[in-house]
Amino acid sequence: MSRTIESGIEPANLPATRPAVFSAEGVDRDGGSGETAVRVSGLTFRYGRRPVLDDIDLDVPAGSSYAVVGRNGVGKTSLVHLLCGLRSPERGELTVLGRDPALHRAQLVEEIGVVLERPTAPPDATLASLARLTGTLRDVPVDTICSRLARWDLPLGSRFGELSRGQQGQVGLQLALAGAPRLLVLDDPFLGLDVVARAELVEALIEEMAQRDLTVLFTSHDLDLVHRLATHVAVLRGGRVAASGPLDAMLRAESDGRSLEEILAGSGADEPVAGSQHAMTGGGT
Repeated sequence: MSRTIESGIEPANLPATRPAVFSAEGVDRDGGSGETAVRVSGLTFRYGRRPVLDDIDLDVPAGSSYAVVGRNGVGKTSLVHLLCGLRSPERGELTVLGRDPALHRAQLVEEIGVVLERPTAPPDATLASLARLTGTLRDVPVDTICSRLARWDLPLGSRFGELSRGQQGQVGLQLALAGAPRLLVLDDPFLGLDVVARAELVEALIEEMAQRDLTVLFTSHDLDLVHRLATHVAVLRGGRVAASGPLDAMLRAESDGRSLEEILAGSGADEPVAGSQHAMTGGGT
């Protein structure tokens, strides 16, 4: 059964001290070349007067698989939009592959692949037409993209609106990877998928990560996926980073009397983590 972070974690429970930062010393997992793919420093973002992200710091090592976890509404989707240059922070610094995404969005398009929570395309668009469009935008041979889609049994004549949620997610992932981006950003793309579709999407992602040097940043509330995919984790609570570091270092924290679930859910034994699939609603922020 999939374990997920319960949605009962309130901003009022935020620790008054600085976030827990786990050391990378002794990490056994591969991931991270010493370079930084994404750097966030003192970043604050608001919707109106409400702070969504509040003075956060993140360093995503190049070559890592970095999970940003937390309940809906803590700022995961807002962070993705900032990384893609779709929004600008109120203050703080943000660099993606050495560039400010708000100022260099056009240049970063060829180096970043993005899969949103619900991949969107015109319902009547065929996969063949989407492949041609992606090929033009990313300067990739259409045959290469079509081969990717065929690898996952996605018929080129199918219309996007006729596909299942899982198939749409797979299309989104394959189109995002078509140009061999240096960074792949995923906004909870596994949410709402059935077991088979989830397994296929995870398999495709692991296969891609194994084949080349790729940095992945994904948001999630699913602890099983974090265990399986992540080399590094940052925990968002109330728009702040409550803990961050290599996953192995967090796992070693279990020997100090806390489980990973307690760390990810807020470092408190009284803050529960679901033991079964938990339906999260709403688009998130």
